[in-house]
Amino acid sequence: MHEIGNNLYKHGVEFTIDENERTNLTRILNQVQIKMRNNIMFDDGRFVSKSYRTYFKLLDETE
Repeated sequence: MHEIGNNLYKHGVEFTIDENERTNLTRILNQVQIKMRNNIMFDDGRFVSKSYRTYFKLLDETE
């Protein structure tokens, strides 16, 4: 955990996976990379294109 702003923290997670899981994860990440490179929007997820500071500022304003 690392504080990066006023009450805003960055957390890290490390996973231990076997070779089959690593292969599957690599395949999925390669597909995501191709979609990002081709500017294909992801219909199956929620993504933020702004900086984290802008995102949280806008989130605060809606509360």
